[in-house]
Amino acid sequence: MAFAGPALVRTFNRGNHQAARDAETTTHSPAQAVLGTDEDDPGAWLQAGQILESVLLHAQSEGVCAAYLNQPIEVDDLRPQLAGVVGHAGFPQVLLRLGYGPEVPPTPRRSVRSLLIKHDTSRGPHH
Repeated sequence: MAFAGPALVRTFNRGNHQAARDAETTTHSPAQAVLGTDEDDPGAWLQAGQILESVLLHAQSEGVCAAYLNQPIEVDDLRPQLAGVVGHAGFPQVLLRLGYGPEVPPTPRRSVRSLLIKHDTSRGPHH
């Protein structure tokens, strides 16, 4: 899909030229991927979500970063155009930019202890 980056930017340049602002990033992305389904119903959406989860987890395990480029998915008249650009007759569900980026510190997390609710079980049940 990396070869299609410039075409995607030109084809889907809508809304305050957001795609044009993303052109530099998209053009130099090592890879772009479209996750699509043959149907466009809740079952297909669930399956696409499960596959996306697997792709993102595998990418993370290999140190590959992912960013969503979903403008063509979210605009109804652009979705079929995206399917045509990638040569798939189905329904694009997610457009991703994949590559290596700088290391980012993990999101701060609260400790498990701070999330536990202490409940006194020494007394009998309440009536």
